[in-house]
Amino acid sequence: MLKAILASLTGLSGDHAVLKTAATVAAIEGGHIDAVHVYVGLGTIQQMTGASSQSAALASSVTDFSREEQQRLKSAHTAFEQASLRFDLPPKPGPNSGSSASWTCVDSLSLYETPHRARCYDLMVVARERQLMPQRISDILLRSGRPVLVAPARPLERIGKNIA
Repeated sequence: MLKAILASLTGLSGDHAVLKTAATVAAIEGGHIDAVHVYVGLGTIQQMTGASSQSAALASSVTDFSREEQQRLKSAHTAFEQASLRFDLPPKPGPNSGSSASWTCVDSLSLYETPHRARCYDLMVVARERQLMPQRISDILLRSGRPVLVAPARPLERIGKNIA
C-alpha cells in the first residue's frame, strides 16, 4: 500500500517523468505525492562563503550559481503545476480518497536532505539525471532505507501493483 510518495524534483528534464510516474503509482490506491525540490539559496551561499569578504570573481560566481539555482527552482515548480493540472491532483485528498499532491522547496546545503526526508515515505520517485552526481540514486536508496523507483525516461501509462 503506497499512500505517501515523495517525488524528488531537480528542475531538470526528468521532472516530468518523475511526476507522471508518481501520479501513476498514486492512482492505484489514492496516494498523496509530496513533490520536493532541494536547492541552495543565495543567502545560504553567502553565509557559507562569507559575503563580506568576497572578491569580485567569487561574488560573480556566487551570483551565477544562484541564478542557475533559481532557474531550476522555477522549472521544478512549473513542472509540478503542470502535472497537478494534467493529472487532476488537488493539494489535499478529496472526499473520495483520490490522489493528491503538494509542493515543497527546501533551501539546504546538505547532500542528504532528500534521503533524510524520504525516510518518512512509503516510496520515493527520482529521475536519472546526467547533470547530477552518478551516485545520487544509490545514496538516496542506502541513506533513506526506503524503496526508490527510478522513473523511466518515457513514463509508463500503467504500473504493476507488485514489486520485487
